[in-house]
Amino acid sequence: MRSCCTDLVYVSFLPRLQEVRSIDKTRNQFYGIWQFAQEKTLAKQFLQYLMDPTRLEENFYATLTVNIPPVKASEHFQWERDPKTAMLKEYATTAHMIGWPAPSDRKAEQARAEWIIPNMFTYYATGKKSLEEAVVWGEGELQRIYKAKA
Repeated sequence: MRSCCTDLVYVSFLPRLQEVRSIDKTRNQFYGIWQFAQEKTLAKQFLQYLMDPTRLEENFYATLTVNIPPVKASEHFQWERDPKTAMLKEYATTAHMIGWPAPSDRKAEQARAEWIIPNMFTYYATGKKSLEEAVVWGEGELQRIYKAKA
């Protein structure tokens, strides 16, 4: 991580790569402070303030789990507090990074950025396409991206 980010002074990686387990595949967010930042100390303090476990939990409840924290502390939050979101507690046990099982790359990110999979489901769920039409459409869009030259 550090070798590709030599301009960063402080990196808060959640969790550290060597600690990632199969359950943590989606927990790859990090915050960084650029070396050219004028207020490095203040920026580091802000990140520490932002990632305080108590504050994370408050934000978790305030946003109705929209901001599901990518930290182990979220395992202790009261997910059952809202029945609509209670089922999301174990989402990371089966979630994977973009492009899985292949490594995430530019093409996988492009597929995500174009909302191909969510749109495929939406077309079917809203009746705009039959199941077969939605899947064929999604497959065509993914082939367009993955067959293009890098």
